[in-house]
Amino acid sequence: MSLLANAGIYLVLDVNSPRPGEALNRYEPWTTYGPYYLEHVLRIVHQFSGYNNTLGFFAGNEIVNDEVSARESPSYIKAVVRDMHQYMKLHSPRQVPVGYSAADDLRYRVSLANYLECGEPGTNVDFYGVNSYQWCGHQTFKSSGYDTLVDNYADYSLPIFFSEFGCNAITPRMFQEIDSLFSQQMTSIFSGGLVYEYAQENNNYGLVEIAPDGSAHMLEDFDTLQRQYQDRDAYYDFSQEQESVRPVRCKTHYAHLTINRKLPDTPIPEMLQRGLAIPHGKFVDVRINATRFKIFDRDQKEIKLRQIKSTNDLWAPAATPADKRPIQKLMFFAPQVPRLPLVPGGGQHHQGTTTTAIPGQPPSNNNNQSSNKAVINKKANSSSALRFSDTLLQLLLGSIIVGGPFAGLIWFDLI
Repeated sequence: MSLLANAGIYLVLDVNSPRPGEALNRYEPWTTYGPYYLEHVLRIVHQFSGYNNTLGFFAGNEIVNDEVSARESPSYIKAVVRDMHQYMKLHSPRQVPVGYSAADDLRYRVSLANYLECGEPGTNVDFYGVNSYQWCGHQTFKSSGYDTLVDNYADYSLPIFFSEFGCNAITPRMFQEIDSLFSQQMTSIFSGGLVYEYAQENNNYGLVEIAPDGSAHMLEDFDTLQRQYQDRDAYYDFSQEQESVRPVRCKTHYAHLTINRKLPDTPIPEMLQRGLAIPHGKFVDVRINATRFKIFDRDQKEIKLRQIKSTNDLWAPAATPADKRPIQKLMFFAPQVPRLPLVPGGGQHHQGTTTTAIPGQPPSNNNNQSSNKAVINKKANSSSALRFSDTLLQLLLGSIIVGGPFAGLIWFDLI
């Protein structure tokens, strides 16, 4: 986490893992929602809530993905969200936003979003991620169904974004959806997205091939995605912010889901009350600003300059720069979360180097920088404390060029 923060990189972390007992069984969740599983979840929450570059937690990823899981799992997902919120309220230095990442299935993702949105404070998610692979090859905003997707969530009260996107049914991938995702048509509803995925695996979604010796080899998709981000300005009008009211009362029925009015009781109430006797995560002193591993471009030419051009001072994250230029600060909407200094706009790509959106650093005044920039309404108050969705959008607009050659926001699955 210190290395990530030193490079200005924020983390969205799934609290589940593929190891036995450390994820909900989607078909029989009562067999896994027990002391062992929940202690694992709370340990992750306890430790990672200590870092101010932990942007959010995913309570689950694609748990509901068919008829059986839609019947058995929703109430247990909501119970995990409740337990995470309760624990952070009592024992964490800040309440990190908790969300869920939904499978690309129209039967469930909208109704599940509504179910996880509702309820008494502390039982609902703070944001919602949609895994979307519906834009494949040459498409448009309408032919891809993105217009329907926007309509489906037009009245959603919580921040929402693509937690995965990048269909590879047609290769090579063109990533034309970038143009729509960061257009005026979508940014009023969706706060950007995360491309799947960084490292190449057997499913052929990777942007970079990691060799056995640890060297990184950029693939064709890497170059294509980089160009898509660099060739476009991203649009967002802060003056169009709308206040939405989150429903406190849940409905008795959600399409294609089976829900219980009463959530399962937590299996470890004592642990929730007393907390874990382990330290919170904290930054360590790092001075690493380069990698010892080789990096090769698509033509297998070695990139010699492998240093991070700008790094963050972990010990003074909100320090005023020497030139005294103002810093725009954004704030999570979740309660009791301290202001997190961020900057909009983004970084300029140089071969083999990185300029990131860094806590405590001002935006660049280089009007010719080749990066994706937020088109911000000049009437917007730049000193306003904006909600989590705006914080997320700024990171996605300004920092994510996965990787160009960096990512300003990443999602980790624990392994």
